[in-house]
Amino acid sequence: MHKHGVAHRDIDVANIMMDAKQLYPTGHHPIRLGYTPDAMYPVSPLPRAGRGVRYYIDFGLSLKFPKGASSFVVGDVGKNDDVPELSDDVPYDAFKVDIFTLGDLYSKEFEKYSNVEFLLPLIEPMTEQQPEERPTAEQALQEWEKRRADIQESLYRWRLGPKSEPTLERVVNDTVAVAWESVYRLKQFVK
Repeated sequence: MHKHGVAHRDIDVANIMMDAKQLYPTGHHPIRLGYTPDAMYPVSPLPRAGRGVRYYIDFGLSLKFPKGASSFVVGDVGKNDDVPELSDDVPYDAFKVDIFTLGDLYSKEFEKYSNVEFLLPLIEPMTEQQPEERPTAEQALQEWEKRRADIQESLYRWRLGPKSEPTLERVVNDTVAVAWESVYRLKQFVK
């Protein structure tokens, strides 16, 4: 997005949506997500791994900057009130705000889960208070790729376990995750 000169300016959980066709091939109810489109029968999503899930983001407040133009703007816009430099009077770099808000979103969302500590070296620089200390989108992507390269492939498919999950529930859910991983590996072996 940034390499195309577009700053989102309103990155927030509420503005990130997913096309779930790959996870629910027969569809799901728009409100009762665990049910068929007619809301009559339970349905479970397929695992995300290897399914090509696509994410779409609302661009209502975004700006496109012509090549070579300044990306400095004014205006206290967006849902994230934690961005230190937002101002109606003092210009700030819209791209650096995107980096901060995405890092802040990751921080707030992933703090709910265990086994995501490997993301801290990515998130911490993104949420630096001084905008010039934050990475560019390209640098953040390179850091993500570096982190991902260090992760065992089977962990790509491992579930996010909530920190608040009771022990018995965690054991059951982890057992199901191991079963799904076994099915995945068996399918790969049979191919």
